[in-house]
Amino acid sequence: MEAENYKNAFGKVVQADGANGDQYNVFIPHPLPPKIEFDEELVLILAKAEEKLGKLSGICLTLPSPNLLIIPYLRKEAIMSTRIEGTRISMQEVLLSEAKEKEEKTKDAQEVINYINTVNYALTKIEKSPIDLELIKEMHKVLMEGIRGDEKAPGEFREVQNWIGSELSKISDANFVPPNPEAVPKLMEGSNRVPEHRA
Repeated sequence: MEAENYKNAFGKVVQADGANGDQYNVFIPHPLPPKIEFDEELVLILAKAEEKLGKLSGICLTLPSPNLLIIPYLRKEAIMSTRIEGTRISMQEVLLSEAKEKEEKTKDAQEVINYINTVNYALTKIEKSPIDLELIKEMHKVLMEGIRGDEKAPGEFREVQNWIGSELSKISDANFVPPNPEAVPKLMEGSNRVPEHRA
């Protein structure tokens, strides 16, 4: 992992020592939430976003159910996000898998469907409960149900170091290395806090 590639990221790259004495770079994000400065450019962006959200809200009022607009985008997002894990599936294959509710699904289809189920689960939960670390863990459990890795403590923070790279690559050759497992609980603490801002 090249530190130069992350110089503008929300965090820093530090060097860590491996179990066999080798060294590798690790990305450590800054504590959450970030401090936001509301300058003229950001206020303009927010105003445009609010205008578009107003239009979208108006469109939703004309539909029998807002899900008619939301679900197709959720499926598309699920397909794109699961590609990080190597999943390769088309929208047509996802729709066919959803239609065959009781039939066995391919692993790729199950991963995408789990993603959709996880978002729907979270949206239901936050109607009555706050977004907290327990909800994040519950979402992870839903996400991992019945797919590769479901035996690796779903619903819990990881206890091993992982990385993104080619199948046979060493951690020192990885494209990206997230924080070590000991740092994860502390880093996750601010994930549900409202960002601070300065006028």
